[in-house]
Amino acid sequence: MRPGQRTPHELEAAVLRAIMEQDPTLRIDVEGLRVVNRQYTGVGCLTEFVRDDARETTSEILPLDRSVSVPGCDAGLGAMLFLTSGEANCLELFTYDGSWVGRHDGFSIGP
Repeated sequence: MRPGQRTPHELEAAVLRAIMEQDPTLRIDVEGLRVVNRQYTGVGCLTEFVRDDARETTSEILPLDRSVSVPGCDAGLGAMLFLTSGEANCLELFTYDGSWVGRHDGFSIGP
């Protein structure tokens, strides 16, 4: 990932697409998302997206039903997408055990 990158990186985009495969009614313009904040916590990453706050607010959490494998994180990663009024608000990636520094080269999303 490039420093200051304001679009979803490859892993985030792949996870978002995998979550959309789980729910065919969910439509997210992954390429159109703009990142306002990305925080690596040592055990995961929180990525917040720009969204339109002018509408009625409803919230929903969609977990990824598969595990994400990344080199250096033996237990793998999980993911949850937080929606606000049907729009992607925040994507959380987290380790099942241990630490992760955010490197995602060579990742794969399980079947």
